[in-house]
Amino acid sequence: MLFTPAEGYLHIETLKEEEANGNFAWAKPSGDLTVVKVVVGGPKTGNYISGDNLVVISTMIQEFEFKKNKYKICPSTAVIGQVREG
Repeated sequence: MLFTPAEGYLHIETLKEEEANGNFAWAKPSGDLTVVKVVVGGPKTGNYISGDNLVVISTMIQEFEFKKNKYKICPSTAVIGQVREG
């Protein structure tokens, strides 16, 4: 089943900090921020594409289930930055 988020939302999956580019770790513990991977970006914005690693406000992540499939989404306004190889 394919889920396409509405404009302004991203379909995401959460990552362990160590998995984001192999060596990403917080300087101090943060309960408010987490690293996620974009599964499906917003259909019209095009700002973030599938596979991008983003830092988001974790309290804005929502999860729902439809026909035994679980999906995680967050609004694009929850994104505070992108982590990528330079």
